[in-house]
Amino acid sequence: STFNARVVVTGTRFNVQAWRDAIQPQTLVSLEEGGVRLESQSDANAGSSMDAVITLLPGQTARVDQGVPLLDAGVSVPDAVSWTTGGLTLIDVPLGDALTALERRFNIDLEADPSLVLRATTYVDPEARSVEDILDAICFALNLNYRPILNGFRIEQGPTPSS
Repeated sequence: STFNARVVVTGTRFNVQAWRDAIQPQTLVSLEEGGVRLESQSDANAGSSMDAVITLLPGQTARVDQGVPLLDAGVSVPDAVSWTTGGLTLIDVPLGDALTALERRFNIDLEADPSLVLRATTYVDPEARSVEDILDAICFALNLNYRPILNGFRIEQGPTPSS
């Protein structure tokens, strides 16, 4: 169970990602083989009744973010499980959530101007080994800069392009 969903295992190999404290809290479930049933709940930990249910087939990904589980063709199963082999996949996530994921992964501090944390970002790399390489790519795509701070980096608005 996560903060807003329950995943029922029915003999399978699958991945679950859920961060209750995210800017866009959601549960993302990707099925490699077997089967899972994803059940939306008002409060999974309180054991409340099910709001909605979806059954995944191998190769499918689904998410619960607004209370209803929906298939998500935008996240492939290989991308969703890439973290198990050192990869990183962030697809259309708020920059603040992307930075939180990087903080967890690299055990560093990342700060951003509050005006930037809601900007959507996408980053996919099957071998994401360096936080600097990841920040280079994200900052380039969003026209941002980063600079070192104690124990990490600060992300800031980049230069305004001249006309």
